[in-house]
Amino acid sequence: MRIHHYVLAMALVVGSLAGLAQAETESDPMEAYLMLTTGTFDSSAQAATDNRYDHAIWRNVEIWPEREDGRWTYTENWIDGDDQPYRQRVTQYTLDEFGAIKAQGHLIANAQNYVGAIDDLSLLDGLTTDDLSATGSCPAFVARTGATSFESGTVGQSCRNNYKGASYVVSRSIMNEKGFTNWDRGFNAAGELVWGPSAGGYQFQRTAAE
Repeated sequence: MRIHHYVLAMALVVGSLAGLAQAETESDPMEAYLMLTTGTFDSSAQAATDNRYDHAIWRNVEIWPEREDGRWTYTENWIDGDDQPYRQRVTQYTLDEFGAIKAQGHLIANAQNYVGAIDDLSLLDGLTTDDLSATGSCPAFVARTGATSFESGTVGQSCRNNYKGASYVVSRSIMNEKGFTNWDRGFNAAGELVWGPSAGGYQFQRTAAE
């Protein structure tokens, strides 16, 4: 009986410590989310088996750690073999009182001046928020779905877009420790798809941590 009670007591202690560790991790969704989304990711595995998808590379690094108005990242998106990224942006992440993360992307003035900053952050030394614009970039809202998983997306038809005749854009992402799936699509006023993949999102696998 004493052994049984001891084992039970130890199990309760171990369980309590595990619960505290999990609670501590889950208490900071921002930190967990940024750990998942910063790094280097590519879609080469998907592209190798489905020619509807390009081999895309997504690189994301945290910047401006001294700022107190949220967390910030700089992102470069590339198509493998190209000499310039097809997209560069700076994103601000803020946390509301309910634990939801808002991700607001910003366009960068003279973005070509900062190509390669992923590997050399000193290239961003002259970049300030005065060089950024949220115009044309809709916020995404992030919800935690597990200890190491998140989902994010735009809201309804609120994200206006006129690329290739679109009226609005819908963006969805699912993230975990292995990588993420990102699905951006443009729709016209009738709700018809006019750009973006119809079969599903780009599947990015983590290749390195920044």
